[in-house]
Amino acid sequence: MHVHGGAFSHHNAQLQLLSTLFYLLQEFKSWQDIYWQVPLSLVLISIKWWENYVDRNRCTAKLFELKKEIQRVRVKMSVITSLWGITFTIGFLYFLEYLQVLCLSSLELQLMG
Repeated sequence: MHVHGGAFSHHNAQLQLLSTLFYLLQEFKSWQDIYWQVPLSLVLISIKWWENYVDRNRCTAKLFELKKEIQRVRVKMSVITSLWGITFTIGFLYFLEYLQVLCLSSLELQLMG
């Protein structure tokens, strides 16, 4: 069951943050190795969950209206961004394949000449 906003989403975000920090600590064993990753992950997680903290009583009317507009077009935007991501990924794969062929052709020319 999916509950948008409220305590469930806030709890989910906290669990994601804690699991990310635990993974990073286990992976790097020292804060010196991850001095820039932790603040970046905190900012990115906050950007993802900003809507949970916006309600009619705690924010400006414009911010609340932006939240409502985003919720209204969420499905359409998800479809568009998913298609864009798929297209970009396939295009990038073709680009990498082109670079590989170009590099192999250049290497063959150098070996032959």
